Amino acid sequence: MPGMRAGWQGTVVHEVMVTISDPRYALQWHFDLIGDIETIWQEVSGAGVSVGVYDDGMDQDHPDLAANYDASLHYDGISNDDGSHNTGFDGHGTSVGGLIAAARNGLGGVGVAWGASLTSVDYLNDMQVASDAVLYDSLVWTAMFDVVNQSYGVRPEFSDDWDIGDPGSYGWEEAQRFAQATQTGRGGLGTIFVKAAGNEAGDPTLQSFGVLGNAQGEGHNVLHTVIVVGAVGRDGSVESYSNFGANLLVSAPAASHTTDVAGRDGYASGDYTNDFSGTSAATPVVSGVVALMLETAPGLGWRDVQEILSLTAAQTGSAYGGPASGFEAGEWQPMGGETWNGGAMSFSPSYGFGLVDAFAAVRLAEVWLDMQGGVAATSDTLVQASFARSQTRPILDFSDTDLVLQVVDGIVIEHVYVTVAITHGFASDLTITLIAPDGTEVILAEGDGGGTALNGDWTFGVAALRGMSSAGDWTLRVADGSIGDVGTLRSVRLEFLGSPEDSPQSADDIWVFTDDFAALVAADPARGRAVDDDGGTDWITSVAVADPVEITLGATATLRVAGSDWATIEGGIENASSGDGDDVLTGGAGANVLRAGRGRDLVTGGAGADDLAGGPGGDVVQGGGAGIYHTEISAQVYRLYLAVFGRAPDAGGHQAWAQRMTLDRMTHDQVAQAFIASPEFTATYGATTDTEFVTLLYENVLHRAPDAAGLASWMTQLDEGTSRARVVLLFAESPEHQTTSATAQAGFDMARDITEWADDVYRLYRAVFDRDPDPGGYDGWAETLAAGRMRFDQVVESFMAAPEFTATYGAAASNTDFVTLLYDNVLKRAPDPAGLDGWVTRLEDGMSRVKLVEFFVSSPEFTDSSAAGLEAFITGRGADDVLRSDGGDDLLAGGLYADQFVFVSDGAASTTTVTDLEPWDLLTFEGFGMDAGQIFAALEQLGDDVVLRAAGEAVFLADTALDEITQGMITIA
Repeated sequence: MPGMRAGWQGTVVHEVMVTISDPRYALQWHFDLIGDIETIWQEVSGAGVSVGVYDDGMDQDHPDLAANYDASLHYDGISNDDGSHNTGFDGHGTSVGGLIAAARNGLGGVGVAWGASLTSVDYLNDMQVASDAVLYDSLVWTAMFDVVNQSYGVRPEFSDDWDIGDPGSYGWEEAQRFAQATQTGRGGLGTIFVKAAGNEAGDPTLQSFGVLGNAQGEGHNVLHTVIVVGAVGRDGSVESYSNFGANLLVSAPAASHTTDVAGRDGYASGDYTNDFSGTSAATPVVSGVVALMLETAPGLGWRDVQEILSLTAAQTGSAYGGPASGFEAGEWQPMGGETWNGGAMSFSPSYGFGLVDAFAAVRLAEVWLDMQGGVAATSDTLVQASFARSQTRPILDFSDTDLVLQVVDGIVIEHVYVTVAITHGFASDLTITLIAPDGTEVILAEGDGGGTALNGDWTFGVAALRGMSSAGDWTLRVADGSIGDVGTLRSVRLEFLGSPEDSPQSADDIWVFTDDFAALVAADPARGRAVDDDGGTDWITSVAVADPVEITLGATATLRVAGSDWATIEGGIENASSGDGDDVLTGGAGANVLRAGRGRDLVTGGAGADDLAGGPGGDVVQGGGAGIYHTEISAQVYRLYLAVFGRAPDAGGHQAWAQRMTLDRMTHDQVAQAFIASPEFTATYGATTDTEFVTLLYENVLHRAPDAAGLASWMTQLDEGTSRARVVLLFAESPEHQTTSATAQAGFDMARDITEWADDVYRLYRAVFDRDPDPGGYDGWAETLAAGRMRFDQVVESFMAAPEFTATYGAAASNTDFVTLLYDNVLKRAPDPAGLDGWVTRLEDGMSRVKLVEFFVSSPEFTDSSAAGLEAFITGRGADDVLRSDGGDDLLAGGLYADQFVFVSDGAASTTTVTDLEPWDLLTFEGFGMDAGQIFAALEQLGDDVVLRAAGEAVFLADTALDEITQGMITIA
């Protein structure tokens, strides 16, 4: 099998490395804080994603922006706008645009999504001085974009003009347009809005007027359609000015190095600035990350994007479980959900769910819809439930006033609107808190408003409770912490938005693990011992983790990372996906979907009908019971065992070493070194001189005495520094040893490959019990034989000892009667005289009845006559495993039953090897540009293998004859 084996001598890397040569890139410190974005850039740059920058215009001819600028999407509604900046002082939008999508062109710096397209809408100048109709129409235009960046806002002073709960207000009008864009943008998937939280926190002047930096005070910020972004500095801690609140979703670095209006205009002389700042600078970082996500997974709904960002955001600032520090408005708290890093999601009023992580977000985006059954979360699937209570309650000094709302509808929360009506003489006396049924407290306002008298209502927005159930008793508490003014709590209205808790999919959980797990479990050990007790079809995913991961499914799922135990989940998890490490995914007894990511992965299904893929990179993908056989590496391991230990490998040891070599975990030389370090080697070779050592190798490996020239040559090599491990390896791989061991090695592969026993076990059931196998027995006996725990004659003897054999064959006291029954039950005919006499004579000469049954089972006549029944039995089980080759040099082994091998042509040359093709398997080709007939015609015999070379791909069907393949086995995806 020379062609196939040549593909398994090392890793082939297909990627063309993307490098950043832009000179200002080294100054762009914000990239150090948002995950391994350079790895992401190897595959995506935001290409094909349109970003609308609603700001003060943009320098469209800037050398870093011009290539990515798309003038075709300029606002052209009931009015129009060319997106240009109006004056030399209008540099804000130009700086924002550079942070999103400055081109990778070797000139300045780069944007987060340097391949995305930019379009400017001069919302802060031209639209503001136009009529209200034009202003609102320009917001309808947001549906033209995939992403809209909004690095602007109004002062968060709870002005009635910006209350989204007041019909006709500016806030309400904006909310209607944003909701419309989430319904119609991106073909119904929804435009993604990314909004700056604001920069009013920590300002003594504003504080004197009661403006504390609570992001809830700006109506635009409370919307469920908007991703609200806070700002952090170079150390990952919140900036002093960054507004806070339960409505933030994520935070990002306030990136300072970016584009500026070219020449003397803008913030600085020249084409760039190094002191851009504010949540205005953090917001475009998130917009860029969203663009990368959408290029990776264009089918995501706008709600999916919010969910992914919240699940992958990284802990930052103060430690989880510790006190707030610096300018933080509160400590990290566990909030909603129970499937994030083994427990509840963590939230901070200063960071939202954390610091945006481009690597983690893109990796989770890539697999998200696969884990969601292909259904995007959009406005069409968003459910809402509202509950209100009007009851006048006095607000007294130094006391708490509560209104309790009983919520019966169960919604998995994504957002909560809280509308509170209060009359009070001094706003800053009050703290307004929403208390969830489990006791979780969310502060909505605390000391805001200064001496302003309250006599109205305000609608707050809460993102912090994402993942929590709405069912239960909710409490709205107003605490008056000062003396002198009293008031009245008049009414409360809660509106929950999310997904239905009682849908068929509501129990389908996704257990997400990120790099933050170690810190979280240290503060909360219960996260390491989770329970999934609501049924459903569940996933465990570690795609956000770059280290090597081991996930084993079953009644208790286990997760190990970089060799350390992380978590267990009891209750049964069905599916798993992993990230960029060299991962090991192992299925359980049921039907599993296993999706490994980049890296060289080992993906192994269990007993069920599994869907298995190794992802990009050279992987081993195998169904339950299958293994690495009929490959050159299998032969190399066999020869090492023979050379070093003088015996054939045990099945488990052979597979362990073959997996390490196939996946490049160890080289051939390293395995040889491990072999000679073993006690078994020492027992065989002992403490020997070099001459004695080489002589023993000749005797044990080549089974002859050394010739003088050969001995002298080996002695010279040892004297010159060649290691004994290397000498052992060279003996094992010598042409002489390969020739003398070839037959035994091929027999070993045949005996250990479970598919080679498929027909034998079936025929044994038919011969001995005169029936088809039961699935459990069939699987069990085939696995026993492949593992080498019993020989075939021992299995035959076990069958003949069963009561069912006696019931089928009766007493059969005489040899003649026994042979006659075998002819009748196995061959379905009477014995011919010569055959009967011959078999009876052999029995009388001492051959056992067990051996006779073995002969009948393997006879050509029975093999031919039972072939149709065998195929009917196999196909009657239905489809078994699907094994996918998603790029890279993969090895696929299906194991028993009818499997489907899927080959994808991705434009990069690679070699895929199938080691155990059976007549009932399917070969599916995707992206080859050929129909089934063309592929069938292109197959050719190459030694013991069949090969297809097409579309830059090579597919080897190991140990297969061309005439064993039919066109009916080939399908096109």
